[in-house]
Amino acid sequence: MATRYYIFKLEIVGDFNYSYEKHRLPDGSLSSAPAAWISLLEDHYIDCFKDQKLPTWSLNSHSSILDFIFCDSFSYNKIHDVEQAYLSNNWTDHNLLGVTFLYDDPNVRGPGSWKANPFLARSQQFRSALAKHLESRQPAVLEVQTYSSPQQTWDWIKADVKSYIKSYQLADNNWRLKTLKRLQSKRNMMLRQSKNRGLYYQVLETVNVQISSLQESIAEIQALKAGKQWREKGEKHAGYIKRTAMIRETQRSIHALTDPSSNSIYEDQPNKLRIAKDFYTALYQPDIVAPTDIQELLSSIPANLRLTSDDRSFLTSEIDFDDILAVLKDSPRQSSPGSDGLPYEILNLVMRFPPFKDIILTIFNAALDNAIFPDSWNDSIMTLLKKKGDSKDMGNYRPLSLANCDYKCFTTVLNRRLMEVCPKLINSNQIGFIPGKYIAENGLRCQILMEDAELKWTLASQQGTTSNLDRDIGLLLDQEKAYDRVNLSYFRAVLNRFGFPESVVNCLHNLMANNRIQININGYFTDPVAKLRGFKQGDPISCICYDLAFEPFLQNILQDRDFRGYVLQNRQDPTSPEISTKLLCYADDALVFVHDKQDLRLLKYYMELFCRASNARFNYSKVEAFSLSGRDTSGFWSRSLANMNISHLYTASDPTPLTYLGFPLIQSTIQRNNFMATFIGKLKQTLQPHACRSISVLGKATIVNTLLLSKCWYIFRVTPLTQKDLQQITSVAIQFLKKGIYPVIPWRIWTLPRSKGGLGILDVQLQYAALYFRWISPLLQLDSPLSTDNPLLIMLTYHINNHNRSTHHQLPLLFPVARQQFTTRRRVNTMDTIYKSIDMLPRNYDSVEITLPTGLMLPLSTVIYSSQQSQAKLPQKIHSMTVADVFQVHPNLHFLHWKNPTDPSLTVWKRAPRQLIQGIESGSYRLQPFFLPLCIPSSAAALPASLPTLRPFATHLTTENALSLTSSGCRSKSFREACSVAHDVPNHLAIIESSAWNFFWSLSLTMVQRNVVYRYINKCIPHQSLLHRMFPSVHLSSLCAVCSSVDDSIDHFLFHCPPKLVVWQGIIFEFLWPTVTIDDICQSLLSLDFYNVRYSQRPRAPSHHIIFITMANIWKAHYRYIFNQIPFRPPTILNTIRRDIQKMIEEDSIHAIL
Repeated sequence: MATRYYIFKLEIVGDFNYSYEKHRLPDGSLSSAPAAWISLLEDHYIDCFKDQKLPTWSLNSHSSILDFIFCDSFSYNKIHDVEQAYLSNNWTDHNLLGVTFLYDDPNVRGPGSWKANPFLARSQQFRSALAKHLESRQPAVLEVQTYSSPQQTWDWIKADVKSYIKSYQLADNNWRLKTLKRLQSKRNMMLRQSKNRGLYYQVLETVNVQISSLQESIAEIQALKAGKQWREKGEKHAGYIKRTAMIRETQRSIHALTDPSSNSIYEDQPNKLRIAKDFYTALYQPDIVAPTDIQELLSSIPANLRLTSDDRSFLTSEIDFDDILAVLKDSPRQSSPGSDGLPYEILNLVMRFPPFKDIILTIFNAALDNAIFPDSWNDSIMTLLKKKGDSKDMGNYRPLSLANCDYKCFTTVLNRRLMEVCPKLINSNQIGFIPGKYIAENGLRCQILMEDAELKWTLASQQGTTSNLDRDIGLLLDQEKAYDRVNLSYFRAVLNRFGFPESVVNCLHNLMANNRIQININGYFTDPVAKLRGFKQGDPISCICYDLAFEPFLQNILQDRDFRGYVLQNRQDPTSPEISTKLLCYADDALVFVHDKQDLRLLKYYMELFCRASNARFNYSKVEAFSLSGRDTSGFWSRSLANMNISHLYTASDPTPLTYLGFPLIQSTIQRNNFMATFIGKLKQTLQPHACRSISVLGKATIVNTLLLSKCWYIFRVTPLTQKDLQQITSVAIQFLKKGIYPVIPWRIWTLPRSKGGLGILDVQLQYAALYFRWISPLLQLDSPLSTDNPLLIMLTYHINNHNRSTHHQLPLLFPVARQQFTTRRRVNTMDTIYKSIDMLPRNYDSVEITLPTGLMLPLSTVIYSSQQSQAKLPQKIHSMTVADVFQVHPNLHFLHWKNPTDPSLTVWKRAPRQLIQGIESGSYRLQPFFLPLCIPSSAAALPASLPTLRPFATHLTTENALSLTSSGCRSKSFREACSVAHDVPNHLAIIESSAWNFFWSLSLTMVQRNVVYRYINKCIPHQSLLHRMFPSVHLSSLCAVCSSVDDSIDHFLFHCPPKLVVWQGIIFEFLWPTVTIDDICQSLLSLDFYNVRYSQRPRAPSHHIIFITMANIWKAHYRYIFNQIPFRPPTILNTIRRDIQKMIEEDSIHAIL
């Protein structure tokens, strides 16, 4: 029966261990290989090297061809190059074979755009060479200036610099690699010679020695560099850890695109380039706009929203060189350059070249005053970033324009000026890219409105009046290519309406118009596309430009008195003004609050008007609507929403929450649970690449802080979470930290600062409270909502008062007893989180001094408490009473005293006042120390009369906790430190100085070295006595596993076990000082003070490093004995320690040289 072979596209590679020349028999078969194998190769596969093959194996004077690469016939036709390289005979006696195939891959990446290596700018040699080159080119620059404009001259200079850097980079390649490649070619040429073979073979060994020397030198340098780099960065730099753990992914590629004209899918590169070009040609072609529509849209802008004459003068003032230098100093180090390939680092050197100062100033000021730009400023490369949705749809890619860095330098100068004057033109609800604004502000405002609407419904449900309630909803608007569709004629009209100088209007308009864009598809570029509308995403100035372009639409809604939005009231003070919130916006992400169907009709009208005037386009099918209260009001809204192509109204009954600006809009417990389940899954996925890595406690702490918990801080600023939610996040961190460590290090030690012996991991609950305290600290300074124009602070004060039926928002914050819960709560809310945050701060108001008016306004429960000896509870009615209900001011002596029992005002409280008086007289109840002085004539009379204020309590709370309050809140670190004052540091850590801890963390150590030392200090060594006590059924004895003579202990495990003691004695004798004892070493480790063991017989090997290396090797040898039954032999371990010490010395030496 004939054997059937299934041939696939594959390569057969390896050491075949036979030679066709030496093992071929007369009948054609081989003496050392099965006939079927030979037949398979000869019938279906081809030797990739064929006649180019040279001996692949050599030993002494013998050589032969034993190594082969076979491929199928299809792959053979795709061979681009074959390579045979000699390897050092210290490594192997075989050569290295390599084959390069070029398959017809439609997704093969093109060359992309050239980019100068930004790290060249850090090389003193390159900087000197570039300066010499620029100096030598000065005559040519002067000649070019005679027949060129300044803009043309500058483009010529950049092209010349680009050409120079290209040649420099080619010449600067590593000389070792270049020499190695030349020697390999020389060796292969000698082996192919048929004449004078004997002469060539005489010098062949010399070439082999040279190749071997270079290979070993390169490998040694790379190994030493890697070792030192890992010890320095591998556990301290999160980015380095992340990069070393990630599997190198293929570059992002667009595999296929759909042609919208034929609905056909194309995978070949030419058609993908055509589809991309056609898409953006159409996108950047402006639609005709009617001047009447523009005029109508702009008519809603209030007359006072115009730049002043000072603003216009500031914008048009001359650009000086300091402005440019300031931008270059702050420029990002990893910004991608544009078509000229010059990154900021290189451009910085060129623009600082003194002879170029005048031409650069001329170009920048001509651009500002006359809108005249270098031609290269009109060229951009567009890279596409995948968004959600079908990857074959060009509309699902976000275009990012890579403009030249000198262009971005100019637009940054202009942007800084605009940022000084434009915030006064932008309404307070738009916080996108506005200085001093933070994205989470709008997230919290939305959260407050949702909770207020829910509170209204809850109260109405208790009273049975839900039929009269409003049915407010929110609409998350979605625009299609918002930045790319802005009509530039409309944008010019907007700038004129805001009163921008004509020169600035022309400059901004021309910067965005007449651009040429080349789209990068898998490293290949389309022909230039004319960009005749829209802003360039990635341009520093595009963000504020879009804010200005979008503002007229927002102003139409804000200025329309018939558009109500959501109305928030201070229900405890009818005199307080209502807050009508019609919209919240972050750049183009707009959230509009709709009160009724008239609001919805007006919104639709303004959306259509904005589209007609500006070329904008709303994706109605992607607009998301949600009930503010969480109640199902779809019966009221469904038809109106359907007319806008909105098919669903999200309510509390939906399983998952909507997301606004990255914050989940949670309206039910189910939504929160589902959100947390998904979020926890993502956190675990983040840790998965690092779970099996050999990382020390320091590396683990770095990963948890920067790669895991950093994902939580953003949502923590707004989203109310339960204690259980925070514990889930903490549990994910703990499970990762304790893996491979037993006994486990307690969580409280992980979260201690590193200067106190901890690992500096941020406590999840404490950081959550710290981030929320950002919103609380400004409220503590605010006596009344009328004293601020910040809408968020006003909303917070109303929200606190409404939830507590309080007239002073500071009372519930400062006094927990003043808080009220008068509804059945459906879920955790903002108020719960605010309370948890401020309650973490230690507070003691005993020394606070207050005035009589302040004392009278306080809730009665805040000034009275039950004594420790008394079991009496305060009457329930006390919690509803104020001090003024039972106290009054003496008209002559100016102190507080009890009202007369016959006072009619006391009758409403029935027996409560009498019980209170009797309790105070009997000592069951006592007055708070801060209140007691008000009841003493001599003390109270000295206090000046003033308006009531709770500022003394707030000031005392923050001062005592060393918190600095500002309008933007206090630093989260200060809050954490204030809350951690009472946290005890374990004695074994407290005895170590902070400087010693800082020194220990700064050392470049391996994983085992750092772990063993830190675990020893924290008494977390798994010695046999502990294991026997904890797991007696597994560990049957408490005796030492190595010597089996005494019960094991921490010190015995690492030091006093006889075989290990021999190792220490050898290290002391050979490397340390003979007078050093084991007790000295133990004491130095437990104090991290190595003064008593400071002497080392190896000057380049510090004594502490010798001790750490010894401990690590004892640890590893111990567990090799436990798990692999490899005997614990002191001579072997001493040899390993010697090698590790020498390796450390060499790594440090090569690092110092490089």
